[in-house]
Amino acid sequence: MRLAKSLGLLILWAHLLSSLNAASYITGFDAPAILPFDVPDPTPVLPDVSQLAGQDGWSSPDANMVSFIGLMDYPGASQDGLGDPVPQAGSRAGAIGGLFDIPSLATTNVNHGYGDPFQGTTFEVLFRVEESVDFAGDDSFGWSFLNAGDPRLSIAFEDATGGSGDLEIAWYDDFGTRFQVAGSPGSALFYGDAYTLDVSFSASGSDTSFSATITGDTDSVTFGGTLTGVDPTSSLDTFQADYIVPSGTAADAGDNYMIFDNLSIIPEPAVPGMLLLTLSLMVARRRR
Repeated sequence: MRLAKSLGLLILWAHLLSSLNAASYITGFDAPAILPFDVPDPTPVLPDVSQLAGQDGWSSPDANMVSFIGLMDYPGASQDGLGDPVPQAGSRAGAIGGLFDIPSLATTNVNHGYGDPFQGTTFEVLFRVEESVDFAGDDSFGWSFLNAGDPRLSIAFEDATGGSGDLEIAWYDDFGTRFQVAGSPGSALFYGDAYTLDVSFSASGSDTSFSATITGDTDSVTFGGTLTGVDPTSSLDTFQADYIVPSGTAADAGDNYMIFDNLSIIPEPAVPGMLLLTLSLMVARRRR
C-alpha cells in the first residue's frame, strides 16, 4: 500500500515537472502526414513532398511553397559527427529553399513557436545544405531565435565563393552586426554534408550569452558571444529556419535548399518541479 502511494506521488510530480517544461519541442518530422504534391519532374531526393508550413505548429510568411516536408535521402555516413544515427533513404525531414518554387520574399523563413526564457534553453538540429543545380543562385540559410518578433541571434550559412563547394559560417547579434566564424569548418561548410548544430543560452549579467557548436563527420567548430541588451529572462518566442536571397530580389533565387531533421529545443529543467520531486522522494522514504 505504501509502495503504491509512493509511486502515485512520483507519477504526480513527474506530470507536474512535465507541465512546467511544456515548451519543449522535439521532432523527427514523422508525425505530420505527407500529402501528395504534384511535381512535374520529381527528383529522386524528394519523391513525395508537401508543404511544411501549416503542419505541426510550423508557419511561414512566404506565399509560395518554399518550406516542405518529405521523404529525404541522406547519402554518405550512417552517423553524424556526434555518433548519432543519420536518417537514411526514406526518412521524413523538413526543408526550406527554392527547389519547387521561387520565394515570394527575398528574406523568408519557416518558423515555430516556443515561449520559454533564453536562459537555460538548448537547441539541436541535424542539417544539410544542397547546392543549386538548375539555377545560378546559391542562397543563404541558417537559424534564428526571436523575441517580440525580432531576431536576437541568427546563425547563417552563406555562400561566399560563388558555388565552389563551401559556405561561410557567421552569426548576427540583435543589432544585425555580423561576426565571421573562424576555424575549421568555419569557412568550409560543404554542400551535401550532414552537420549537427547545437546552441545553448545562458545569463551573462543582465545580458544573454550563447555557445554554439557545428559538428561534421570529421571536424567541428565552437563559437559564441554575448547578445547585449537581450534580457536572459525574456521569452524566446520563436525559432526559425532562414532562407535568404543575397541579391535582395526574390526572382534571383536558386534551387538550393536546406534539409533539417532530429530537431529539439528544450528549456532549462524546472527547479520548482525538481524540488517537489525531491521532497516527494524524501516523504516516501520517511513513511517506510
